Amino acid sequence: MVRFATVQEPVGGVSVDRLQMQTTLNGNITDSATTITLTDGTIFPTSGYIMIEKVLTSSDTSDPLKVGKYQNEVIQYTGRSTHNLTGCTRATSSPYRGYTPPATTAGAHDSGAKVYGAFTVASLIETSYVNDAGTTVKEYNSFTTTLPSAASGTATGGGFNCVISPLNIESL
Repeated sequence: MVRFATVQEPVGGVSVDRLQMQTTLNGNITDSATTITLTDGTIFPTSGYIMIEKVLTSSDTSDPLKVGKYQNEVIQYTGRSTHNLTGCTRATSSPYRGYTPPATTAGAHDSGAKVYGAFTVASLIETSYVNDAGTTVKEYNSFTTTLPSAASGTATGGGFNCVISPLNIESL
């Protein structure tokens, strides 16, 4: 799974918003909710992973050193009905480049919290080489992903200017 961020312009007829797959919660949720309502769920695939961004406040923690820190939650969902994500498994983690980061913590989230989605990597191209220390190193130099809506063109070669990362970058 990969998340696109800081996309600078549309690619292949796909808007920046759709590439960044970002919306907000439409209503508060508890730490055990299995259906999550989004402001715009149409930009998300019918199943996958989301991350809800949460910045801790003094009402979330008694530890003053944690106030202002991120405690994002990754959630896997198995269905989407317009703006509702269903079959949600809370406090999970999404795989990234063959590695699954530690699971997140389930939490209550307020309406308006930022929600990010991730794209499934359809194929990953890697190159292996031996470095100066004699260690074999793998580098991933390209990937393909399927967008939730049909693009009117493709981006190949140098790609496009953006940042890709695991869904919950704070987990690494």
